[in-house]
Parts: sequence; structure tokens; C-alpha cells
Amino acid sequence: MLGYYLEKESLIEFTEKAFHYFDHTTNNLTDELLDWKSCPEANTVRNILGHLFVEWYGVLPKVLSGITVDEEISVLKTRAHKCGYVGIDGKNLEEVRIQLEGGKRYLFDMFGKLSNDDLARDLDWFIGKEPVGSYLLVFVKEICHHEGQIAAIIGLHKRINENSEIILW
Repeated sequence: MLGYYLEKESLIEFTEKAFHYFDHTTNNLTDELLDWKSCPEANTVRNILGHLFVEWYGVLPKVLSGITVDEEISVLKTRAHKCGYVGIDGKNLEEVRIQLEGGKRYLFDMFGKLSNDDLARDLDWFIGKEPVGSYLLVFVKEICHHEGQIAAIIGLHKRINENSEIILW
């Protein structure tokens, strides 16, 4: 149990910091990197970004409404489309960047509408009975987690294509 009460200002600051690193990493993307795989089983940057969009547009409204039942991915995707997400399959990098900016605005708009009382309200779902603010920190953590995955893809692609030695510390 986290039991951590999060104030709105802190949530927004944490999110801004997470996006600072996310933006820095995604600025290094190319059209080729969107769909590049290190092996057949690997996720692509496009897969990772699509996952984030479904979380932002599909799961976030669910958390804010207090829905705690598990839902099929199709339900989350339908909710995401109703919230304005149009998908990134087949889109070029510039179109994906536009979607990313829209997703960030959506996330900050949703967070901006919250009060400290909203963040303190309990929700009993996959991490147990916790304040909504704790659940929203999961969204911020996901931004950081997936930024790291994207950075790893970019780094591996560079090393493979430059025949650079991979250094493990």
C-alpha cells in the first residue's frame, strides 16, 4: 500500500519532468526507427507509443471515473477513439509527433481539471485501495518506463548500424 497523498501541483510537476526526458529521447526518432525491430519478437517504437496512447486516452478516463473492472483492449481502444485518439498505424513520424503533442495536451488537460480532493479519493483496483493520485503516478511512471524502452531501441539501432561495440557497465 502506497498510502501517499499527492497534491495536484506535484502531479503536474512530476509529469512535466517525465515528459522532459521523454521528449528528449523521442526527438532522436526517425521514420525508420518507428518500425525497426532488433529481432522478430521485439516491440517497435510505434508499438510502445500506441500502448501509451491507449493508456492515456483509454485507461486514464477509466481511473478518473472510478471504474475498477478490467476491460478488454477493444473497449479501451474504443474509449481512446471517443477521446480523440485516431491511431498511429501507417502514420509517418511527423504525424506521430502531432499525435504525441495532442496526447500530452490531453493528459495535462485531464490532470488540470482535478482538484486535490479528487486526487485524495480512494480507488480500489490493481494496486489495492489507494488514493487516485497514486494511480495517476502509475501513468507518469509509464511515461518514464517507455521512454527508457525507446532510448534502448534507439541505442541498439545505432550500435548495430554503426558496428559499435556494446559496452555494459
